[in-house]
Amino acid sequence: MTLLHSTAPSIKHTGPDLQEITSADDTDDSRGPIIPADEWLAGRFKVKQLLKRENHADVYLVNDMENASEGEMVGLEARAFNLMGLSQRHLKYRVRAMKRLSSRCISKTKWNNLDVIIYKCGDVNVSPENTAMKAAAPSHDGDVSIMNIVKKPPAKTGYKQESERLRQRDRRQAKRQRKKMTTETESYGTAAEIENVDDCLEMKLDDKAWTMLTLLHIAHSTRPLRKLLPDSSQLIVNNYLSMKDCEIKLTTEEEMVGFAQIKEQELAYLARQLSKVNAAKKQCHDCMGELLRQQLLHPKGSKEWLEIQRNDIEPKKQNFRILRTAIKVLPDLIAAAKARHQSVSQKLALRRQEMQEEKKKQNLEMKLEELSSKLENYDLWQRCVAPASDTFFHLTTMRETVRKQMSKLEERE
Repeated sequence: MTLLHSTAPSIKHTGPDLQEITSADDTDDSRGPIIPADEWLAGRFKVKQLLKRENHADVYLVNDMENASEGEMVGLEARAFNLMGLSQRHLKYRVRAMKRLSSRCISKTKWNNLDVIIYKCGDVNVSPENTAMKAAAPSHDGDVSIMNIVKKPPAKTGYKQESERLRQRDRRQAKRQRKKMTTETESYGTAAEIENVDDCLEMKLDDKAWTMLTLLHIAHSTRPLRKLLPDSSQLIVNNYLSMKDCEIKLTTEEEMVGFAQIKEQELAYLARQLSKVNAAKKQCHDCMGELLRQQLLHPKGSKEWLEIQRNDIEPKKQNFRILRTAIKVLPDLIAAAKARHQSVSQKLALRRQEMQEEKKKQNLEMKLEELSSKLENYDLWQRCVAPASDTFFHLTTMRETVRKQMSKLEERE
């Protein structure tokens, strides 16, 4: 599915005449209508001017009018997103663009079915103390829904971050390949045939993945295929086979954290390749069936029959064997990597707990030493004051208080 790209020219104005822009291209654009200058948003923010029109949103310069009484108006930016009437793919991109503003968001509101996000930009420092958004001026958009400051989403795990990175990389590669295919076929009038190939391209195994799968096939083959490899490739395979079941000694917290991150990265990559392998195996099977049907059109042993067998069917059979091995081996590798990651994570958690307990113990010992020093000082100071005076009894009370504190700490120890 192709993305919707606006044909409207980029608009950059710096004066108040922006509110007069009402061309048909603006209102019919998938980004929605332009918010006029001097419009109020959320009863607190005032639109100053339109800065630019981007693919997914219009960007405005707005002022926080609550700070106008203090002698200065804090400059902010606002992005207006139109989420109405979009394809699922286009909608996904816009929602993702909105989420990226969450950490800088001051307020979120609506204006004529547009989702507007007001956010900090650059070095502007706005203190969002009033989350209720006082009504600094009457609102002109009728129904304004105001949201408090957007909370930061929970931190993603390393596995999730790596999975998203791999999917995004595949999408970009597919987009580049599709653009190249479109350019090459435009002159032949066949561009329409590749309109819906994005998903197939995203699930296509690249050269690096095929290299990994080939080495895994050779490493786990019962035939002596390793001897056919170059020395460098033989060394890689032998190192893998010798270390895949060995326990790695990790002593420091830094080593445990680093190895756990490596295993998370490996888990995400292997899981992504396994999903691609399943799709590639089906595609390879269907392609072999089509080649066999073409081969039946020629007499067995003929020149055409032998060419199809040698140039098409044999390479596909080899690829099919590699993919079949991958489907068998990759789940085991994923399970082994997951087990190692869990083991290292447990050791890391135990190590951190031990360090925390050790730190608590050290703090307790330091506190006892401090109280012991106080007690000695109170004993000495009591001898230096008049007996039975108020100061003498005050020091006696202080000594008893310190002794009680020391007793409680010793019980905890």
